[in-house]
Amino acid sequence: MSRHIIALLLCAASTRADYVVDWRVPQANDANANAWVENVVVPAGEKVVLEWTDYFAFHNVYRMKDKAAYDACDFTGAVELAPSAATGSVTIEATETTTYYACEIGDGFHCDNGQKLSVSSPRDIEYDPEAAIVT
Repeated sequence: MSRHIIALLLCAASTRADYVVDWRVPQANDANANAWVENVVVPAGEKVVLEWTDYFAFHNVYRMKDKAAYDACDFTGAVELAPSAATGSVTIEATETTTYYACEIGDGFHCDNGQKLSVSSPRDIEYDPEAAIVT
């Protein structure tokens, strides 16, 4: 499974839009290779929205304690931001510190299979409207 990184460099104007992540377990056969991301980089204060609509599988959102817990899908000390549901959304405001999120469904099965996300906000981001990067 290829890993995707999205770097969004957004203007700080009041007309800014939230960045929406399709919150689900990534699939190897996704028609849209950019449908899933594991890292979002936006300026501090920008909003990242995790949204899901999946009537065949429930999802939830936990803020992980730290990177080690995120990497290991260890939910000890994690904070539930959204309970298990077939549809839902969570809005995260990026801070200057990287934060980590994961789905705990199936005792971590969703997380173990890639349903997790880090949100970063480096201080040295310069605005460039052409700089949306997918790798």
